[in-house]
Amino acid sequence: MKKSMKKIILNLVVGIIFISNIGFAQKQQVVEGEILDMVCFMAHNGKGQKHKSCAQKCINDGAAVGLLTADEKVYLVIENHHKKEAYQKLKKWGAEKVKITGPVYIKGGVQSIEAEAVEKL
Repeated sequence: MKKSMKKIILNLVVGIIFISNIGFAQKQQVVEGEILDMVCFMAHNGKGQKHKSCAQKCINDGAAVGLLTADEKVYLVIENHHKKEAYQKLKKWGAEKVKITGPVYIKGGVQSIEAEAVEKL
């Protein structure tokens, strides 16, 4: 293969990788809502103060953590590997209203927020 053809192919591959990653990581966003355990929420709409003790038990047992906004959007909450304390803190707040700051990702139809800073409302 000629050197110029290799260069064209390499540039195409780099361009495709760049384009495929556009929109993956977003700027910092602030999202407010209720901390959910995703197991109970997805299986039987478990949410709210009446579900608080169950949500906390499920999160403690390893259930995925979610965030339900006032307009009924659900985010999967994910840990920032470099700022783990924020995620660990919110895991103690099942069914509580919180504010999470971090980048939002959408991949495979799932939206998530990476918890970089959290506070109870």
